[in-house]
Amino acid sequence: MTGESFLKIKDYVARVILFSIPCVSLFAPQLLTTCVIICVLVTSEFRYKNNTDVNIAFLAFACFLSVGAFSHGVIQEILKLFFMGGVAFFALSCRITTQQKKAFFLGMLILLGILCVDIVLDQKLHKMLNRSLSKMYIQCGLFLSVMAWPFFSFVKNKSIGFTLFIFCAFVIFFLKSDSAILAFTLGALLGEGVYVMSRFFPSFAIYFFSITSGFLTWMAPFLFKVFLLDGKELSLFQNFSDISYLHRLAIWKEVAKKSFESPFIGHGIGSYRHIPDDMIEIFHGKGMVIGEKFGLHPHNLPLHVSYETGSIGLFFIAVIIGIIAYRVISESEGRARDLKLGCFISSMVVFWLSVGAYQTWWLSTLILAVCLFQRESDYGKTGSLQN
Repeated sequence: MTGESFLKIKDYVARVILFSIPCVSLFAPQLLTTCVIICVLVTSEFRYKNNTDVNIAFLAFACFLSVGAFSHGVIQEILKLFFMGGVAFFALSCRITTQQKKAFFLGMLILLGILCVDIVLDQKLHKMLNRSLSKMYIQCGLFLSVMAWPFFSFVKNKSIGFTLFIFCAFVIFFLKSDSAILAFTLGALLGEGVYVMSRFFPSFAIYFFSITSGFLTWMAPFLFKVFLLDGKELSLFQNFSDISYLHRLAIWKEVAKKSFESPFIGHGIGSYRHIPDDMIEIFHGKGMVIGEKFGLHPHNLPLHVSYETGSIGLFFIAVIIGIIAYRVISESEGRARDLKLGCFISSMVVFWLSVGAYQTWWLSTLILAVCLFQRESDYGKTGSLQN
């Protein structure tokens, strides 16, 4: 097999995978990680970039895993994170061709079309597939809230881009995933705000955005412990909020408290799901007490990491987030910077409100976004690999 034939095979595989991924997120999210790994394998150049900030980020990640291992973390969870970190490393050298981007763009249009039809039919699709309504649409909504930004980046015409933005916002809104709606909205508003700031005060915006992103992540457990109300106090707001929101806030308060039981190195990676089945009491209604369990994860990245690896492990994660924020705002300009900011902020909102820190389907979604925002490959522009 010649080198040219091998490149063509890789190109076709990448097109099929990228075309399939949007619908996989809806119909078979358990396959999303596998699809993203294949995508990275066939599009990465496997080149090491000797960039200082990237080196620091992966050194911080190694230190984070070391803290998790030192604090008697679950070895399977540590190895899973180590593997996903390796996939993310190779994603930095991915090169997506124009045709591959078109395949992903078409797949996203089909996914949005299916969801629109399902909305018109009053969301009957989950019944046909015998799946939970909330799980099916929440995961897909979170996927859309992040992947919408690289999806918009493929459109050069501003009018068409704005139309797709409204279309995507409409679909996300009707999926009834509050986290996805908030993530997409804040990604648009805050991303645009930081972008405007970077136009007028570039140096200030770069350092303010990156330092603030990392610092807030590191300080989150302390802020939640001090300022959040406990279950009984939250009952004051029962007439203004759904009980599920009060439950999540109560969990954050309790996990923040438990994080300070082992404040420096935490309880070990993977230890959160082994918290005893303590019930969090939320006073709701006339004297009624609702008991809720902690769940498999606290739906909050800083609290999850803080509980399992302490302030030391969370510090390394904060360094990584600060470096990512720095690269997002400093290594692009114009519309590309605007879209990357939207994607980054949406991702952080989801991390803070909805998913666990180590859910592979979500980490795979972020890795896919990294792939799609990388520099475009020269292969396929003239039918051959350009030097």
